[in-house]
Amino acid sequence: MKRYLTEADFREASSEGLEMAKAWAEGDEFQAYAIATLIRAEACRAEADTDERILLRDLYHRLEGIGRCIAMRLYTSEKNLDMILDMMERYALAFQYRALMHGSEEIAEKLAGHFKSVRYTMTDGGEHNFGTELGFFSDAEALVKLATLSYQRRDEDEDEE
Repeated sequence: MKRYLTEADFREASSEGLEMAKAWAEGDEFQAYAIATLIRAEACRAEADTDERILLRDLYHRLEGIGRCIAMRLYTSEKNLDMILDMMERYALAFQYRALMHGSEEIAEKLAGHFKSVRYTMTDGGEHNFGTELGFFSDAEALVKLATLSYQRRDEDEDEE
């Protein structure tokens, strides 16, 4: 899938999400991988066959691969950021798909609890740690905005071809 969203789009929809992505791309090489592992644990805790479990598992699989690349320092921080933003765009599209079927607020509330748990574990219950503010992944408004923008850009791209 081609990425249609730019850094400016992410900044407009969720500057917090963009900051988190940059922290993962440039910061501690094991942070994204550790967060992915905790997201996996939260996916296991979620009820079977629910939207939040599906979203968490998909996010885990994508973020784990990116986290490994970052930990092994395979790519530059710019390439890491590009991969993370691509993953975030895909997550926004998946969230919107699920939200259209079952309502975004209910899913967002359930996801917020899971990400709060991940953040608490990453910071040992302390204050905000750079890159651990995971509110983007349960911000229904920002996710739907990004997904809509992605669909619009894709349609424009297809019309040009």
